[in-house]
Amino acid sequence: MTSDTKPAIEATGPLSIQYEPLLAEAVDADTLQATQDRVYDMSPVRDALTAAAAGPVTAMHDATECGIYGGLFEMGRAADVRIEIERDAVPVQHGVVEACDFFGIDPWISISGGTRLATVGPSGVDDVLAALDDEGIPAADVGEVVARSGLAVDGQEQDHPG
Repeated sequence: MTSDTKPAIEATGPLSIQYEPLLAEAVDADTLQATQDRVYDMSPVRDALTAAAAGPVTAMHDATECGIYGGLFEMGRAADVRIEIERDAVPVQHGVVEACDFFGIDPWISISGGTRLATVGPSGVDDVLAALDDEGIPAADVGEVVARSGLAVDGQEQDHPG
């Protein structure tokens, strides 16, 4: 299970631009710029093409509606498998946590258009991650696909956020 995971980018980028004066009072200038730069991460096309060309990608899904957790839950449900991830393995870009805290948004279930979730055969994980890294796309091996059903985050069952 790999992910060029960018939680809450579609929430973080536009909100931090629209409410810049308010956010500027709460975060430093570098963090403010990082939150606004998330708007440029909203297209997953380059991410998807890079991953697909690099290794045995078996499925892809975006994390637009219901964020990372929603996207992973939907992938597992569609394939009738269980996806188990470690939250700390998910790369979170600079500014996302700060903006989400400021706006009271949960980055794990927030709109995350531009985030490409992918399952990759075990033999290709390193190749896919290397190709994404070569393109400057944050990605990580965040977990695995197992028999059973549902989504588990850090060993805890996670329902679809709805």
